[in-house]
Amino acid sequence: MLRRFNAFEGYTLDRYPIATAISPLDRDALLRLRPNARVEVIANGVDLEMFRPLPDVAEKPDNLILFGNMDFLPNVDAAIHFAREILPRVRERRLQANFTIVGTRPLPEVRLLAEELDGVEVTGGVPDLKPWIQRATMLVAPMRFGAGMKNKILETLAMEKPVVTNPTGIESFESEVRGLLRVAHDDQEFADLVCDLLDAPDERRRIGTDGRALMQRRHSWEVAATRYEEIFAELAATAPSA
Repeated sequence: MLRRFNAFEGYTLDRYPIATAISPLDRDALLRLRPNARVEVIANGVDLEMFRPLPDVAEKPDNLILFGNMDFLPNVDAAIHFAREILPRVRERRLQANFTIVGTRPLPEVRLLAEELDGVEVTGGVPDLKPWIQRATMLVAPMRFGAGMKNKILETLAMEKPVVTNPTGIESFESEVRGLLRVAHDDQEFADLVCDLLDAPDERRRIGTDGRALMQRRHSWEVAATRYEEIFAELAATAPSA
């Protein structure tokens, strides 16, 4: 199956003058198939009007959030792993630390976390995600498998909230985004990074301000649309006449 898929991608790259990818990682994968192809990176955008700080929503002390579809196995694994393995370590330093899992269709093993563990809340689907992000101190995303660009990270930064994650969650991001994230390589380091940020509200605010500014510069839909328009204009100018 992988061989057939690679053959199809290579065939497609041969037939078009320009391809686009959402990250340097994806571009490099395509270039391994066809080194002479032209592949332009146009990163995913985030709706900055939708995902913006909500000053009327108060931050809940020591609240940590993970959001996403909770029948998607990478999210399910991250939620369970954080609740059972990392949150207890956080609560050794911050007894009031609490974890909110927001997302549609939570599997039974996710719902069970709120019943079995202190400090865990499972909301299920919510009509508006943004107030839940706003009231949190940070996003925690220990994504142990899965691929692709994690839009939840872009949306959180756009709302001026910091992110603690691990290497699996950041391969597709450019260096400027990775530089804003707190990246852990094991459970204890993850807990320590969370606690360090909980102890440093000024640092959380700095990351938030820098994160939104970066989303405006590099990850807005306007930036992506402008780059696509440039490519379309180039193709139109170089297309053979009818």
